[in-house]
Amino acid sequence: MNKGREITNMTSKNNSLKSRNIDFGFNYIPTIALVEDFRPYWIENKCTFEQMKRDLLCMRALNSRFVRFHLMPANPKQRCDPGIDPDKFQKDIKKAVHFAYGIGLSIHYDIFKLNILEITPDEVRNIVQEYKGIIDSYQIGNEPYFDWSKSDEYYEHAYKLIKAGKEADPDAKFSVDIFPADLEYMRQKYPQLYDMLDMTLIHYYSVTDHRGWSPLYIEQLVYFCSGESEKFDNLKNEKFIQSEFYEGSYGYSDFDFKKEKWITEITAGGYHRFSTVVPDEIKVNNWKDVCSAIINRTDVTRVGHHCFRDKMSWREFGTSQCGVVNIDGSPKPLAFAFKEIAAATLPDTDLSKWVKVNLSVESRWDPKTDSDDILKVDSQAKSNNELRTDSWADNYLLTISLQNYLDREVQGNLELEVSDGITFEEFPKILILKAMEETVIKVRLKRFSNTKNAATQIFAIFSAKNWKTRDNTSVGWYTLKKEKPITLNVTDKAFDGVKYLDDMKSVANFFKRYPNPVILTGGLIGFDTEMAFRLKSVIQARSGREIKLVSMLNVADVLDQPIIIIGNPQKNYIAGILEQMVDEKYKVSKDNKSFIAAITDPFKYKKRISDATNAIGFAGTPACLYIAGMNDDDLKAAVYDLIRRVYC
Repeated sequence: MNKGREITNMTSKNNSLKSRNIDFGFNYIPTIALVEDFRPYWIENKCTFEQMKRDLLCMRALNSRFVRFHLMPANPKQRCDPGIDPDKFQKDIKKAVHFAYGIGLSIHYDIFKLNILEITPDEVRNIVQEYKGIIDSYQIGNEPYFDWSKSDEYYEHAYKLIKAGKEADPDAKFSVDIFPADLEYMRQKYPQLYDMLDMTLIHYYSVTDHRGWSPLYIEQLVYFCSGESEKFDNLKNEKFIQSEFYEGSYGYSDFDFKKEKWITEITAGGYHRFSTVVPDEIKVNNWKDVCSAIINRTDVTRVGHHCFRDKMSWREFGTSQCGVVNIDGSPKPLAFAFKEIAAATLPDTDLSKWVKVNLSVESRWDPKTDSDDILKVDSQAKSNNELRTDSWADNYLLTISLQNYLDREVQGNLELEVSDGITFEEFPKILILKAMEETVIKVRLKRFSNTKNAATQIFAIFSAKNWKTRDNTSVGWYTLKKEKPITLNVTDKAFDGVKYLDDMKSVANFFKRYPNPVILTGGLIGFDTEMAFRLKSVIQARSGREIKLVSMLNVADVLDQPIIIIGNPQKNYIAGILEQMVDEKYKVSKDNKSFIAAITDPFKYKKRISDATNAIGFAGTPACLYIAGMNDDDLKAAVYDLIRRVYC
């Protein structure tokens, strides 16, 4: 497992952390993140319990203390998201909720309809009764911010809903998304409803700069949460701060609500609409600075990153939301920054604070020559998966390190959870971890070469017996990644209207020669960016290589490299420059409405060259894959046709 820097050096400004507990976790939207929507051509539902189980284990491995099941339908039979069977989904969600509870995650659950007036007390009551004693907290709806000022009916109806929930489970917490001024109105006019709210929920998306969190935005965040910032009054009117939705604060300088504060949505990139083009290193540094400010300068007790997993789905199309893991479940650098910060704020009751589980994979072992005594197998252990001996499989040795930092021994059980395509031999399941010592377990693995994705996931789960609280698990996580060539299915007929200029073989040769090209999009948000993000995600998943996605604002980062340009030349500045340089056959026209073309030396200096091209300095670009469309539908057809040849 990769290890980050020491927590005392967690920010670029050397901010240190207060010694206080704060729960970090994730917004989890399986209905969106796990449905890969490529309509009108195809849609694939990967929203299964098995996948949700691995996602939840990943969260726990990152020291997450809670998970928010986001946008859960108040009545699943009345709502069917694209690609999802509502009956199967509800069964899988129920299993996922119970599994999350079993590994020590606190659960925050949305009871959701687009309009909270359409939610009935019976629907709230049914859900809360179903999960009584399992789910700790609920919220009614999601972001009905602008509804509260429409009519007092919303306050009156919210009271009925929360009252029904409290009657079903008096121990469960409830709240709603509401701005400070409306919450104050609630306190004055509907004190019974106000008193039933157990916490205030904060969604914070003020950053409108693709470079992420600057000190100005952090000052605004601190003020909004706790009212503590002398600088904010001088900063909030800056034109580049999106402050119109963030008037007042939940803190003592304004209304002083004296309720627990949870930030249930915030993102390392600052604003989800820019998250696909904010570089990883900026997200990592931003997250450290933002968390340092929250921990040191506010009284917030819970922080939920939005979101957990990248998505390729229907909701908010064109405004992709990035998580801390990729589409294939492999970690981004942000994942390790999250893990490091969350570790520093774990409470003493959490086993993860005291027992650290780390995984590593050593070089391949030879089944014919390797010593049989490499494993010391407990006599009661049973084989979970038979170790197959196919000659085309890759052989690995997994090392599980369990470090007990307590001054007493800990007895518990060890389990492995792996992605499809991995098998493992039997290993000790019942362990006694000696005080202040490391226990090491070695397990033989096989990873089969016919797995689609280059990355596969391995989790080791240690569950302590006789632990006083239910957060009695510690999880180790390892991503086994093997780079693969990008191969194209060249046999299927192209979608209607899509052309491969020259031929499809030239596109295949582009990927063969340039296995990790940079994808260059137009602006920060919009259709070009969504298409570019999807192609990037697919290439990364299948190849195991990092693919950089760059907007035109960071174009200098990709000078003289092989690139993929996606866009409509009428909207995309870079595509427009390219079309000044190439032959007529590579230009969008009535006859070429939707196409993919591999172009050698697209900006070569001997060709017709424009002042704009000279200024950008693209002359050394060796090759370009140009994916173009006359309109959004034409562009989608070209991108999706290429994606299915790589991905499906």
